[in-house]
Amino acid sequence: MEEMKHMHLPYHWWYAGQKGIVEENDLRIPNMRGIMMARKKPLTVVEPLEMRTATAAQSYEKPAPKGAVKLVDADNIDALIDLLHNEAKVI
Repeated sequence: MEEMKHMHLPYHWWYAGQKGIVEENDLRIPNMRGIMMARKKPLTVVEPLEMRTATAAQSYEKPAPKGAVKLVDADNIDALIDLLHNEAKVI
């Protein structure tokens, strides 16, 4: 078993994993004896330090509501191109 390393960071830190990182045949299933021994082990609770926040929100505004949807007939390509060019300004 590898040695466990502890780090002290000046900020909150989260680590996340995903399924499939470990192969199925490499998984170790805990036995009942280990589970019962872990229940008796004392749990050390470390209180968080008082820290100031490094960021602050200046302001927040809700985005404008979206307009009505315009449906264009599938056969009318010219109208679609006109709407995309003049109103949406994406082409």
